[in-house]
Amino acid sequence: MDAINTEITRLLNIKTPIIAPAMAGVSGGALAAQVTLAGGFGFIGTGYGDVVGFRKELELARSILQGKGGVHDDSVTHGGNPACQTPPLAIGVGFLGWTLDQPSSQTLEMLPIALDARVSAVWFSFGNDLGKWIRMVRMFDSNRSTPHKTLVFVLVSSAQEAKTAVREWNVDVLVAQGIEAGGHGHSEAPPLLALLPEILNAFADGNQHGTKCPPVVAAGGLSTGAHVAALLTLGASGVALGTRFVLSTESHYKAAQKATLLAAHGSSTVRSTVFDAVRGTLGWPAGIDGRALRNQIVSGIENGETLEEAKQLFEKATREGDANGMIVWSGTGVGLVNEIKPAGDIVTELHQEMLDRLRATSALLTTVTSV
Repeated sequence: MDAINTEITRLLNIKTPIIAPAMAGVSGGALAAQVTLAGGFGFIGTGYGDVVGFRKELELARSILQGKGGVHDDSVTHGGNPACQTPPLAIGVGFLGWTLDQPSSQTLEMLPIALDARVSAVWFSFGNDLGKWIRMVRMFDSNRSTPHKTLVFVLVSSAQEAKTAVREWNVDVLVAQGIEAGGHGHSEAPPLLALLPEILNAFADGNQHGTKCPPVVAAGGLSTGAHVAALLTLGASGVALGTRFVLSTESHYKAAQKATLLAAHGSSTVRSTVFDAVRGTLGWPAGIDGRALRNQIVSGIENGETLEEAKQLFEKATREGDANGMIVWSGTGVGLVNEIKPAGDIVTELHQEMLDRLRATSALLTTVTSV
């Protein structure tokens, strides 16, 4: 594989700027590890799982990576001592801030477990006080007997959020999520092609004010290597492709959900708070909704059905595996995905298409000879 050199590839010591994001109910240890093995970087999503299951996913990722030589040398990546009891784990773990804020949440137990496992990164999103959890990560790292820096990714949907993440929390990586993204996001987020330049421009005078923009990962509606190439030329250091990796063999999505995604097209998705209302996940910060495939639940609500009727339909569909009433999170790029593949093959395919498009783009440049 011909390596790509960006801030994010150097920071994570990876060969391609392709990232499988943290997706609750989708991305487990196998998906994260296989993406990392293929040269990218994968995250495990925590979401609403339990501690026992989370430990198993971490152990699965470690077994896959150790079996294939995928555990990074911490002395190279983070300046630590490789002679430690627990070797670093070259994946990340994602956390929903609002679930961490709940005292009885099992997610609260998962954060120190992930840090103790020496994961390379954590990804925080959708919380009212993410700074609290970032400080916890920094404190945990400072108290380690063997040095290890956990990289902090934070998802943002505006330039103002990006400024807060950088200037107040000193995050290592920004994830710029546009309105096109599947799953949860801010209902007033701009399109990614507007959001990314706005964030980069917000730090254009960083050297003068002492605040440099960290690497930015672009996310939202991206499914192809051409998308990756386009975002790199726009200034992103990496690209996260959620829906593309949902349609991997390692994804935790059910067969019926994957089949529905394969049949979908670019206009099949809709943003709504109904999805969370029917399943009872109501702790999201103000302004957050979710993008998923339009289904009978949404249509029913639009046609006057009650929320209770929608809940009954959702519960029945979930029990029976009927995707028409299940929640199938998806970004707007779903219509460009038509095949389920192993995660490693997806990374290889995306990387090659990215290289092809970057080379084709370079051919547009010509030297004009004056006469």
